Amino acid sequence: MGELWSQRIQLVPGWLNSWEGRRLMDLAEAMAAKGPIVEIGMYWGRSTLCLAEGVRRAGKGHIWTIDLFEETYTFEGCPSPHPSFVQSQQTLVDHKVQDLVTIVNGDSRLPSTTKRTPDDIALLFVDGDHVFDALNQEWKLWKPKLSKDSVIVFHDYDNECVGDGVTRFCDEVLRPQFLQVEVCDRFKREPGAIPGGMFIAKSLHAKI
Repeated sequence: MGELWSQRIQLVPGWLNSWEGRRLMDLAEAMAAKGPIVEIGMYWGRSTLCLAEGVRRAGKGHIWTIDLFEETYTFEGCPSPHPSFVQSQQTLVDHKVQDLVTIVNGDSRLPSTTKRTPDDIALLFVDGDHVFDALNQEWKLWKPKLSKDSVIVFHDYDNECVGDGVTRFCDEVLRPQFLQVEVCDRFKREPGAIPGGMFIAKSLHAKI
């Protein structure tokens, strides 16, 4: 991961740190054969490349990644301008993973977008809207598309830089619905690391 990260993935603008990238890569490799992988929030494609590397290592699987590709973002620190659909496609081509990824240009909070992705999702990575109400709305649309053994990953858990929306949603809504929960916050123990934090939930409770 060290050389892959420093010479390729880290050069793509984004906030995913190397430890989170490794975790995503491993999850994608483990889940790729079990069903589709869906990413909400592609941005410039840093996390997409990590997922794609996991799929490549697994030797099978496919990723659907969703983004609005808006020209500007509102929170501080975002590179400007935001990448276009064409530019994001080029990122995949440059890293030779275009055959492993389908880009969906749309709003993940709308049924018209969820219909453009497959059912029985094995791995869902969420790094889009960080507002509690929006996440709740989004979850109601995507939950029916999951398999019982899906793995769900939310980025920016317990990250004060983006507010408390993700943390509240994961603690109040997701925790009761999953049999196994893992919190990855290694960035807090690595001086100089990019803030992040991931909430990983596994095995949707059958009674929910």
